[in-house]
Amino acid sequence: MSIIDLNYELKKYILSDNIIQKAVDIVSAQKPDIIGLTCNTIHVPFCVEFYKAYKGKYKIPLVLGGIHPTFRPDRMFKLSGADYIVRGEGEETLLELLNTINQKGELHKIKGLSYRYKNKTHHNPDRPLIKDLSRLPFPAFDLLLPYVNRIMKEEEIRGRILEVHFSATRGCPYGCIFCSANKMWRYQRRKPIERIVKEIKYLKTKYKCNYVEFNDDCLPLNKAWFNNLLCAVKKLKIHWSCLSRIDILNYNLLKRMKDASCNSIYHGLESGSARIRELVNKKLKPKVNNNVIAKLVAKEINLGDSVQDIVR
Repeated sequence: MSIIDLNYELKKYILSDNIIQKAVDIVSAQKPDIIGLTCNTIHVPFCVEFYKAYKGKYKIPLVLGGIHPTFRPDRMFKLSGADYIVRGEGEETLLELLNTINQKGELHKIKGLSYRYKNKTHHNPDRPLIKDLSRLPFPAFDLLLPYVNRIMKEEEIRGRILEVHFSATRGCPYGCIFCSANKMWRYQRRKPIERIVKEIKYLKTKYKCNYVEFNDDCLPLNKAWFNNLLCAVKKLKIHWSCLSRIDILNYNLLKRMKDASCNSIYHGLESGSARIRELVNKKLKPKVNNNVIAKLVAKEINLGDSVQDIVR
């Protein structure tokens, strides 16, 4: 199994008319038995054109997963010609699909799978969410090592900060109408602190990572768990950033985050208009108005410092 980062591989051809053919050439050179693409809405045009071009030359199974195919499977089958769509959380569904293809088993038994059979589209029942994230195997970070080595060499970033994007939780309980997180992942589930520490220690040792960007929708949502995370991260001696709703923060919590080497928080306020925030179902706490927001952000700025030369 291998990971091909087409964002990286195609950066030279981003304005080229033959970027799709370049992608086909790069992937086919690996002689894959099956291909899987993650497809968020912004990726739809590329995924569609890539699969159409690939299917025209090579006859192997093509799988789509991610947010857009999850909610528009029929449309994505029609546009891309994909053979299978993994809806929702994909770890268990994709593994069952690979085993079923290998053993020529029965596709209709795989929860969370949509597939085409005899010119008809079939949608199996949804797969339940993974409640215990510690059930998932340790991420195969080693599959990314070739890219890390190439980037380190090409960018000559010795002595600079290598940033790794990291997920400590999954899901969001808020229903902002512009965001897919709640519809896709629903309530928040959290990794055990011990598991997070183990993964970050591995990244520090293997990749010399010293900056972690937590990509979770709202990292401080559960106060007890987050306080334990702050204690653990402080001991790891890394700088980090995160996303958080502004109405669950206060000055004392910000100070503890700063003390644990947090240097950046993304709030996603969406608008300076309370009316617009209401229209998009942001549901900030009633007392959190623009004055409260401005004062809290000012305190964050006074607490903050910057880390230079972050490699994204």
